[in-house]
Amino acid sequence: MIKSPITGTMAITSILLLSLLAADFAFAAQVRMTGYSLQEYPGALCLDGTPAMYYYSPGNGDGTNKWYIEMQGGGWCGGFEHCLSRAETVLGSTSNWPEVWRRNTPFFSDDSTTNPLMHDWNKIYFVYCDGFSFSGNASDPVERDGAALYLRGNDILEAGIDDMLFKRNLWNTMDVVIGGCSARGLMTFLRCDHWAERIQQHLPQVKVGCAPKSGFFMNYNGTSSHLMYHDLMLDGLAFH
Repeated sequence: MIKSPITGTMAITSILLLSLLAADFAFAAQVRMTGYSLQEYPGALCLDGTPAMYYYSPGNGDGTNKWYIEMQGGGWCGGFEHCLSRAETVLGSTSNWPEVWRRNTPFFSDDSTTNPLMHDWNKIYFVYCDGFSFSGNASDPVERDGAALYLRGNDILEAGIDDMLFKRNLWNTMDVVIGGCSARGLMTFLRCDHWAERIQQHLPQVKVGCAPKSGFFMNYNGTSSHLMYHDLMLDGLAFH
């Protein structure tokens, strides 16, 4: 399967942050990762209702019991129309994500010179399709004019952790680094302790560290009188 181009109208803030995602695509060339759907978890739904997913590459050698887990970046959506346009893209749906993902950004590199700490670790790339940093918690879809949106970010996070723990053997680990870029950089700050608590329930002595990338954002006054980031966060919190 080939991913469809990103379409739909997005806020300027989201477009700027999507440049980070585009950079990731440009580097996706070497490390082969297999996709795993979260379809067994009823609540783990993307904005458009497709099941959430992540990609996994097993570790080897000294890295067999060590993990790097990165959450995909890509801005946020706030309000029905904004999130509806996002639901038509790879940032709101998994319908056009491939079964195999190839990735070679520095933290995913298997080159010990480029990535001396984690080159041989287990690696997870957690697809971002909920629109608000794994924070949505609406039990019912939001419906309007025949369209429905699912705001299930928290359910996706919990399902992903469960699946990694019990199906990818994350519970049997020594060291874990949680990372994320852009919107998921913010999520890494916000939910680092939660990741640690879930993992350490099964193995208290495991070391869990967090490495946010681009997780702080300026309250930037763009081309209008509105503070774009601030307004987007308010809209997103109210909606999700």
